[in-house]
Amino acid sequence: MERCFIASKESDYLKEHKRYEKLQSQQRKFVDEFMSEKGIESNKFLVGGDGFINKPFKEHQKSDIRFRIVPTEKDIETFGSVLNKPNEHGLCMFRKNSSIAKEFAEKCVDNEIVVNLHSPRVGDYFGSLRYGGYSYTTFELDNDFYLAVESDKLKEDELPKGFKEIKQSEFYLAKERLLEKKGTK
Repeated sequence: MERCFIASKESDYLKEHKRYEKLQSQQRKFVDEFMSEKGIESNKFLVGGDGFINKPFKEHQKSDIRFRIVPTEKDIETFGSVLNKPNEHGLCMFRKNSSIAKEFAEKCVDNEIVVNLHSPRVGDYFGSLRYGGYSYTTFELDNDFYLAVESDKLKEDELPKGFKEIKQSEFYLAKERLLEKKGTK
């Protein structure tokens, strides 16, 4: 069964989603500035570590922060000696004992940058979906936040706080308008 919704500003899910977007933007800005400062050309990166999600790491967790890039040819020339071999996605991690990795971790902690970002789980807001077994689509258009959820477990009468159910046709018309605005249709 598929059901479609618009999440209002009172929706806990939308509040968490907006918080996630803000943290993501802060991380991107921080990493872009760090890479520019260090002369790293790559624009593809992955930040992560062993610790909490959506919370900044503390001083004692600094050594758990990992910084990976998909290096350009120039990056390989400049930083090849401090980059590990690429993984299956082409990401090379800066060696933990390198000055770049240490400085990156130090600055993440000092600036309270969230290392492990994770978007809110839709299943946390729908009781019938708590244990998984669903797919969903979200997008924002004209200050409305749309959500479509598909699952055999989704109850027909379940409506989380701050959600308004809409017809599937309304959802898909809005999605078409979004694609037209982006010029991908």
